[in-house]
Amino acid sequence: MSTRKISLLCILFSTLRISALSNFHRSGRHLNNKISCNQFSLNLTNKNLNRGMKISMKEENEDKADDKSNFKIPNPFKDTYQAGRNLREILDQALDQFGGGSRRGSMDAVALEKRIFSVFSSPDEIPVVLVVGATGETGRVVVRKLILRGFKVRVLVRNLYSSTLALLGTAVGYTQGDLTDKSSIFEAVSGVDKVIFLAQSRENSGEDIEFTGFKNLVSAFQDARVADYGTAFSTKRTLFKFRRQADRDLWYLSSQFPKVTWRPNKYDHGTLGGVGIEEFGDLSVESPKLELNMGAFSGLMVRLLSDGKAYKIFVRTSLFEKTGIQFETTIQTKPNKWQTHRLPFENFEAHLDGNNVDGAMQAILDRRDVKQLGFLYRRTPSDPSSFIISIDFIKAYRAQLEPEFIYVSSASVPPLPSKNVQEYDESILKLLEANDDRKAYNSALGENVLRKSGLTYTIVRVAGYNNAPGGIQAVKIQQDQENVGPISRADAADICISCLLDSRACNLAFYASQSKYAPTAISPNRDMSSELARLRPNT
Repeated sequence: MSTRKISLLCILFSTLRISALSNFHRSGRHLNNKISCNQFSLNLTNKNLNRGMKISMKEENEDKADDKSNFKIPNPFKDTYQAGRNLREILDQALDQFGGGSRRGSMDAVALEKRIFSVFSSPDEIPVVLVVGATGETGRVVVRKLILRGFKVRVLVRNLYSSTLALLGTAVGYTQGDLTDKSSIFEAVSGVDKVIFLAQSRENSGEDIEFTGFKNLVSAFQDARVADYGTAFSTKRTLFKFRRQADRDLWYLSSQFPKVTWRPNKYDHGTLGGVGIEEFGDLSVESPKLELNMGAFSGLMVRLLSDGKAYKIFVRTSLFEKTGIQFETTIQTKPNKWQTHRLPFENFEAHLDGNNVDGAMQAILDRRDVKQLGFLYRRTPSDPSSFIISIDFIKAYRAQLEPEFIYVSSASVPPLPSKNVQEYDESILKLLEANDDRKAYNSALGENVLRKSGLTYTIVRVAGYNNAPGGIQAVKIQQDQENVGPISRADAADICISCLLDSRACNLAFYASQSKYAPTAISPNRDMSSELARLRPNT
């Protein structure tokens, strides 16, 4: 609002205030006299009763005279309220003229808070967020902050007792269900845009809630999305499943080397391998010719078992037929370990005859023009003469601008060993189990489920909570486990909610804790989005 408008508004307010007060005093002069006299007469002693009666009779005569002149004494409570209401209406009209909008209608405290803190400019933009674990101490803080910021909040609870409803109030939607029963939670996830999972088991093992229940929730969320929006909006699409013979038979060896084979193993997984190989260069298996527009997808997911060597998966477009350029990314395997790898299209680099393409010939993968896929082992003279890789599936995962799932995990879960590895192997899981840390063990299993789901996620690992007010100490987020301490529930809730609408939080896993130092001019709290930008996604 301009300075001129503010000045005019101040003058208007002063004029209206003086006018209203003057009119009220003039119209209430007789009223004040009557109140004063009546109070005086009520306080009279018996000795002065006659005098009080005379005064009262005098006031009655004045009332009759007022009635004859059609003067009605106002009710002090009603008219005071009405006078204030009239003044507010006049001021609202003036504000509308200056501000160009309508201010009519009442607004309660919650609505006012939503107007102040909401991050959404239109009701159509507001996502529905399901909070699981909402009745816990941290969950209640998350729910309150979501409501204040304008989100539509739904909670999953085991019962609808009055004690449960009293914890969260009436500003949320309630669904009753049990995480251990997948069929009972389908209603909770139907129509939901995002999920925040904070549930913790009250049992020692925690497996029913923190792993089995979590797995049921992720599966139900995926099923609900397909049911609500159709397969075109599912989080991932299966391209090839190599346990199906029909899919295996579509693929073929690029060159007929005598000791290189493509065939099913004893579990029917498609297997590329060879023993006693003498040839060097690319030993590959390729898909049939394709016509795929994968513009709506972010990358590929593959599950495979291998011998610990480095393999490549390649994507060919129309550019391959013209120039021989294909797009490759490397998969570093672990010996005898099934692994799921998430491979963003942005990590595929242009190659020509096994060499990186740069300079004038540098090219970018056009995901709308996918003509062929394949796996290859690039053998050099120093490599051994045998190799083997078994492939379970190839899937495409959908592009998402924001995280769909926020998972609050344990800070005892270690970072993943490498960028493209998408799950913890048995050695890490056994180590967590041996340490008798069931919470960390179940959280690691849950992280495996979430990464393989194809959902866009953020994993926030915390070491514990305290009830300190938020914003008192600086918050640090990091991707290593060094010096990770507890965090206030309010700060943890702010981090989870900030990630919901931030594209930089997609497929991130990090540790969140409080710094030892309070925010100062030297080390202030930095913007959360900037903090997220410096972290490395898991993909």
